[in-house]
Amino acid sequence: MASRRGLKKDIDYLTFAVIADCFTYNEYNPGNEEVASIVEDIVKLRNELRDLICNPQIKDKSETKAYYKSIFNSAITATDKSFSRLSEVIKNNK
Repeated sequence: MASRRGLKKDIDYLTFAVIADCFTYNEYNPGNEEVASIVEDIVKLRNELRDLICNPQIKDKSETKAYYKSIFNSAITATDKSFSRLSEVIKNNK
């Protein structure tokens, strides 16, 4: 994470990967409410994380690196959970 701009791009890439997989699943299995919920949640998370990046809540400059690292870790964790949720939906609908 060299910059805030790069961090925003990373978050977009991660969240759009989840959304693309959800849309692909919905293309072949339309009307699944759980998949729509996953997309809703990941879009909400993306917006919240980008807001945290644009409006940092840092009190001391020494906390800057840890602050942005925690945002990136949150994105990774949430993306992983979303992929796991999608995987469970796919397994249950076979």
